[in-house]
Amino acid sequence: MVTALIAGGGIAGPVTAMALQHAGVDAQVYEAHLPGTGDAGSYLTVATNGLDALRAVGADKPVLAVGFPTPANVLLSGTGRRLGTVSNGGRLADGTVSHTVKRARLYQALHEEGPAAASGSSTASGWPRPSPPPAAWSPPSTTAPRPAATC
Repeated sequence: MVTALIAGGGIAGPVTAMALQHAGVDAQVYEAHLPGTGDAGSYLTVATNGLDALRAVGADKPVLAVGFPTPANVLLSGTGRRLGTVSNGGRLADGTVSHTVKRARLYQALHEEGPAAASGSSTASGWPRPSPPPAAWSPPSTTAPRPAATC
């Protein structure tokens, strides 16, 4: 079986692993840092196309649970006068609209869902997985000559 190694367990790492596992590819996510349990960071809005992509890999429900519906943004002037309203995208067939969520909560929701939970696989044991470099690994020297490229 083919195994995909994904470097980085932020927001895209676990979603990529879940999508690969849905396609029948074993996926392992390697992350140098353990996920935080805090609530730091700003908010971001996951538009309906993003929610639809998360739904395709079975990860939309935890994200919807930690966010709040945001079908539009209201624009205000510095004095508080309403300038207008801008849509955050359309609605999915079931009426779902864009959701705003704290980045840390989105990160936690995706890590709790994890790639193994999405596929029913146990291949992602140790998720999220801190991965220090192997003992024999060392960064390449910046002064050593590099081999010539061949075509």
